[in-house]
Amino acid sequence: MATNPSPPQTLPRPVIEVGARAIVEPQGVGDRFLSRFLGWDAERFVAMRPPADLELRDHLQPGKPLIVRYLQHGGQVVGFESRVQGIVHKPQKILFIDYPDTAQAVSLRHRNRVSSFLPSTLVADGREVPGSVVNISSGGCRFVVKPGSEADAHGLAEGAEAFLLSRLFALEADLQVNCRIMAVRRAADRVVLGLRFLDLEPEVETLLERYVDEVSTYLGLAGAECGES
Repeated sequence: MATNPSPPQTLPRPVIEVGARAIVEPQGVGDRFLSRFLGWDAERFVAMRPPADLELRDHLQPGKPLIVRYLQHGGQVVGFESRVQGIVHKPQKILFIDYPDTAQAVSLRHRNRVSSFLPSTLVADGREVPGSVVNISSGGCRFVVKPGSEADAHGLAEGAEAFLLSRLFALEADLQVNCRIMAVRRAADRVVLGLRFLDLEPEVETLLERYVDEVSTYLGLAGAECGES
């Protein structure tokens, strides 16, 4: 994935949205877990969902240092350092950590490309070509024709316009976009097409950017210490 994040920006106080997902990395453990923000009280604590893994949970003793990263609306990955206050187990399991003094944010608005595996259909030249999108950005994608369906892609040429139907599972949203075939690569066992998206509606472009940002963040590839077609 090609990433070109902007330099980190220091935030005096992070914006924490209840229900937002986050990656929590206990220091010195070599592992991380996916969590959600359950609530917060400024200057006192942040409440989060603890890991289901009991072995990882055992590392979350009071005073344990953590790094928390999450995606903020507007395409920023926010990260901050904190420490464990404790875990309550009843009536629900909740992890309490220190409210951060500062945080850092890195913008991802640079048409990043992420790997994917999205079963899709390309409609071109009056034919439906089944396959998968194997990487994607807000500008285009790479489409691999489903094995055994190479004949459906016969005659597709660079410059031809097409229509892509897919589903962005991370967001539970359907994707329907016009595109142009920019590259066609045929090998003995597969056909690979490079597609550029055309005339995206603003809401569709925002949807794609959100998908790319989410995948980038939750694969742990979004950046740094605050961490095309």
